[in-house]
Amino acid sequence: MDASAIVLLCSDDELKHQALLTFAIGRHALVDQQKELNRAQVCLHSERLNAADLDRVRGMYEPYANALSIHFLVALPGWLPQGNRNDNWLRTKWKKAGNLFSVSDPFQ
Repeated sequence: MDASAIVLLCSDDELKHQALLTFAIGRHALVDQQKELNRAQVCLHSERLNAADLDRVRGMYEPYANALSIHFLVALPGWLPQGNRNDNWLRTKWKKAGNLFSVSDPFQ
């Protein structure tokens, strides 16, 4: 559910549509299970991952990801998509992206 919610908020076109469908069926499954188990809804009013926790988690892997991105000459993607550029797996041989050095070209 979390992954589909993030993709839903950060994507466009077909990817957004797929994330919407995935989110809808996941929510439907949660509601069905909650009702089948006869459990009341619970709103905790707390964030599962606050900004400090997110920074701590990112600090556990980002220095290593940065080192590898420099070594392999591949730029790390941002957390949110930039512009209207489709991911490479959404392209077909009829919709070419142009002459990129790699999927995430550090030399753009």
